[in-house]
Amino acid sequence: MEENKKDNNESYNNSSKDEQYSHQALIMFCMKQCAIAGKREMRAGYFNTRIDSSGNVIKTYIEDTRKAFIESVKNVKMFMDCDFDDKARENIKKIKDNLYKVFKEFCQKEFEEWDNLPVKIRDERWGRGVYYHRGSLNTNLYFYQEFIEQQVEHYRQIFTELNQLASRRKFYTKEIYGEDRDEVIKGDED
Repeated sequence: MEENKKDNNESYNNSSKDEQYSHQALIMFCMKQCAIAGKREMRAGYFNTRIDSSGNVIKTYIEDTRKAFIESVKNVKMFMDCDFDDKARENIKKIKDNLYKVFKEFCQKEFEEWDNLPVKIRDERWGRGVYYHRGSLNTNLYFYQEFIEQQVEHYRQIFTELNQLASRRKFYTKEIYGEDRDEVIKGDED
Protein backbone atom coordinates (compact mmCIF):
# COMPACT_ATOMS: atom_id res chain seq x y z
CA MET A 1 0.00 0.00 0.00
CA GLU A 2 2.84 2.39 0.89
CA GLU A 3 4.48 1.71 -2.47
CA ASN A 4 1.24 2.66 -4.27
CA LYS A 5 1.21 6.07 -2.54
CA LYS A 6 4.81 6.62 -3.60
CA ASP A 7 3.94 5.83 -7.22
CA ASN A 8 1.00 8.25 -7.20
CA ASN A 9 3.11 11.06 -5.76
CA GLU A 10 5.77 10.67 -8.42
CA SER A 11 3.47 10.03 -11.35
CA TYR A 12 2.94 13.68 -12.24
CA ASN A 13 6.14 13.69 -14.23
CA ASN A 14 7.01 10.00 -14.43
CA SER A 15 10.26 10.62 -12.63
CA SER A 16 12.19 9.38 -9.67
CA LYS A 17 13.29 11.35 -6.62
CA ASP A 18 16.70 11.91 -8.20
CA GLU A 19 15.35 14.11 -10.98
CA GLN A 20 14.86 17.85 -10.64
CA TYR A 21 11.53 19.43 -9.81
CA SER A 22 9.73 20.48 -12.96
CA HIS A 23 7.18 23.27 -12.67
CA GLN A 24 6.13 22.66 -16.26
CA ALA A 25 5.46 18.96 -15.60
CA LEU A 26 3.50 19.81 -12.44
CA ILE A 27 1.31 22.26 -14.37
CA MET A 28 0.71 19.74 -17.14
CA PHE A 29 -0.23 17.08 -14.58
CA CYS A 30 -2.69 19.44 -12.86
CA MET A 31 -4.18 20.48 -16.19
CA LYS A 32 -4.61 16.83 -17.15
CA GLN A 33 -6.44 16.16 -13.87
CA CYS A 34 -8.62 19.20 -14.52
CA ALA A 35 -9.44 17.98 -18.02
CA ILE A 36 -10.38 14.57 -16.61
CA ALA A 37 -12.65 16.20 -14.01
CA GLY A 38 -14.19 18.42 -16.69
CA LYS A 39 -15.10 15.61 -19.05
CA ARG A 40 -17.23 13.80 -16.49
CA GLU A 41 -20.97 14.28 -16.27
CA MET A 42 -21.61 17.32 -14.09
CA ARG A 43 -24.00 16.28 -11.34
CA ALA A 44 -24.72 17.15 -7.72
CA GLY A 45 -23.32 14.97 -4.97
CA TYR A 46 -25.65 12.61 -3.15
CA PHE A 47 -25.74 9.77 -0.65
CA ASN A 48 -26.22 6.28 -2.04
CA THR A 49 -27.88 4.04 0.54
CA ARG A 50 -27.86 0.27 0.28
CA ILE A 51 -28.34 -2.69 2.57
CA ASP A 52 -25.63 -5.34 2.76
CA SER A 53 -26.22 -9.09 3.12
CA SER A 54 -26.24 -8.79 6.94
CA GLY A 55 -29.01 -6.18 6.88
CA ASN A 56 -26.75 -3.24 7.73
CA VAL A 57 -27.48 0.09 6.07
CA ILE A 58 -24.43 1.42 4.22
CA LYS A 59 -24.39 5.06 3.20
CA THR A 60 -21.84 6.15 0.61
CA TYR A 61 -21.35 9.72 -0.55
CA ILE A 62 -21.12 10.11 -4.32
CA GLU A 63 -18.93 13.11 -5.13
CA ASP A 64 -20.37 16.30 -6.59
CA THR A 65 -18.52 16.28 -9.92
CA ARG A 66 -19.26 19.97 -10.47
CA LYS A 67 -17.43 20.93 -7.29
CA ALA A 68 -14.59 18.52 -8.09
CA PHE A 69 -14.10 20.28 -11.43
CA ILE A 70 -14.20 23.74 -9.83
CA GLU A 71 -11.61 22.68 -7.24
CA SER A 72 -9.35 21.20 -9.91
CA VAL A 73 -9.40 24.53 -11.81
CA LYS A 74 -8.62 26.36 -8.55
CA ASN A 75 -5.70 23.97 -8.07
CA VAL A 76 -4.27 24.70 -11.53
CA LYS A 77 -4.73 28.44 -10.92
CA MET A 78 -2.90 28.15 -7.59
CA PHE A 79 0.12 26.45 -9.16
CA MET A 80 0.20 28.80 -12.15
CA ASP A 81 -0.08 31.99 -10.10
CA CYS A 82 3.66 32.63 -10.42
CA ASP A 83 3.33 32.38 -14.22
CA PHE A 84 0.52 34.91 -14.62
CA ASP A 85 1.00 37.76 -17.04
CA ASP A 86 -1.10 40.94 -17.08
CA LYS A 87 -3.47 39.54 -19.70
CA ALA A 88 -4.24 36.42 -17.64
CA ARG A 89 -4.70 38.42 -14.44
CA GLU A 90 -7.06 40.86 -16.14
CA ASN A 91 -9.14 38.18 -17.90
CA ILE A 92 -9.46 35.98 -14.82
CA LYS A 93 -10.41 39.01 -12.72
CA LYS A 94 -13.17 39.86 -15.22
CA ILE A 95 -14.49 36.29 -15.09
CA LYS A 96 -14.45 36.23 -11.28
CA ASP A 97 -16.11 39.67 -11.08
CA ASN A 98 -18.82 38.42 -13.42
CA LEU A 99 -19.28 35.32 -11.27
CA TYR A 100 -19.63 37.51 -8.17
CA LYS A 101 -22.38 39.51 -9.93
CA VAL A 102 -24.17 36.26 -10.77
CA PHE A 103 -23.89 35.20 -7.11
CA LYS A 104 -25.38 38.50 -5.95
CA GLU A 105 -28.24 38.13 -8.45
CA PHE A 106 -29.08 34.66 -7.13
CA CYS A 107 -28.91 35.96 -3.54
CA GLN A 108 -31.36 38.71 -4.47
CA LYS A 109 -33.71 36.23 -6.19
CA GLU A 110 -33.62 33.97 -3.12
CA PHE A 111 -34.37 36.93 -0.85
CA GLU A 112 -37.30 38.04 -3.02
CA GLU A 113 -38.73 34.53 -3.02
CA TRP A 114 -38.32 34.22 0.75
CA ASP A 115 -39.83 37.65 1.33
CA ASN A 116 -42.92 36.76 -0.75
CA LEU A 117 -43.51 33.30 0.74
CA PRO A 118 -46.75 32.69 2.61
CA VAL A 119 -46.19 32.34 6.36
CA LYS A 120 -47.27 28.68 6.35
CA ILE A 121 -44.63 27.69 3.76
CA ARG A 122 -41.98 29.80 5.50
CA ASP A 123 -42.72 28.05 8.83
CA GLU A 124 -42.56 24.66 7.10
CA ARG A 125 -39.14 25.53 5.67
CA TRP A 126 -37.92 26.73 9.07
CA GLY A 127 -38.99 23.37 10.50
CA ARG A 128 -36.86 21.55 7.91
CA GLY A 129 -33.88 23.83 8.57
CA VAL A 130 -34.33 25.72 5.31
CA TYR A 131 -34.00 29.42 6.01
CA TYR A 132 -32.81 32.62 4.42
CA HIS A 133 -29.55 34.31 5.41
CA ARG A 134 -28.68 37.57 3.67
CA GLY A 135 -25.61 37.35 1.45
CA SER A 136 -25.57 33.57 1.09
CA LEU A 137 -27.44 30.85 -0.76
CA ASN A 138 -29.22 28.03 1.03
CA THR A 139 -27.90 24.71 -0.24
CA ASN A 140 -31.39 23.19 0.02
CA LEU A 141 -32.94 25.61 -2.47
CA TYR A 142 -32.69 25.53 -6.24
CA PHE A 143 -30.95 28.94 -6.41
CA TYR A 144 -27.83 27.31 -4.98
CA GLN A 145 -27.92 24.52 -7.57
CA GLU A 146 -28.37 27.03 -10.38
CA PHE A 147 -25.44 29.06 -9.05
CA ILE A 148 -23.21 25.96 -9.02
CA GLU A 149 -24.09 25.41 -12.69
CA GLN A 150 -23.10 29.00 -13.45
CA GLN A 151 -19.93 28.55 -11.41
CA VAL A 152 -18.95 25.53 -13.52
CA GLU A 153 -19.35 27.58 -16.71
CA HIS A 154 -17.26 30.44 -15.30
CA TYR A 155 -14.53 28.04 -14.15
CA ARG A 156 -14.49 26.52 -17.63
CA GLN A 157 -13.69 30.03 -18.88
CA ILE A 158 -10.93 30.36 -16.27
CA PHE A 159 -9.50 26.99 -17.32
CA THR A 160 -9.53 28.16 -20.94
CA GLU A 161 -7.61 31.28 -19.90
CA LEU A 162 -5.09 29.16 -17.95
CA ASN A 163 -4.67 26.93 -20.99
CA GLN A 164 -3.98 29.97 -23.17
CA LEU A 165 -1.49 31.22 -20.57
CA ALA A 166 0.29 27.85 -20.65
CA SER A 167 0.49 28.16 -24.41
CA ARG A 168 1.90 31.70 -24.18
CA ARG A 169 4.46 30.46 -21.64
CA LYS A 170 5.33 27.60 -24.01
CA PHE A 171 4.53 24.94 -21.40
CA TYR A 172 3.60 22.57 -24.22
CA THR A 173 7.16 22.41 -25.54
CA LYS A 174 9.48 19.77 -24.18
CA GLU A 175 11.78 20.86 -21.38
CA ILE A 176 15.45 20.57 -22.25
CA TYR A 177 18.20 20.38 -19.65
CA GLY A 178 21.92 21.02 -19.99
CA GLU A 179 23.93 22.56 -22.81
CA ASP A 180 21.29 21.87 -25.49
CA ARG A 181 18.91 24.15 -23.57
CA ASP A 182 21.03 27.25 -24.22
CA GLU A 183 21.09 26.52 -27.96
CA VAL A 184 17.30 26.17 -28.07
CA ILE A 185 16.85 29.45 -26.19
CA LYS A 186 19.23 31.25 -28.55
CA GLY A 187 17.34 29.78 -31.51
CA ASP A 188 14.03 31.11 -30.10
CA GLU A 189 15.44 34.63 -29.86
CA ASP A 190 16.24 34.83 -33.59
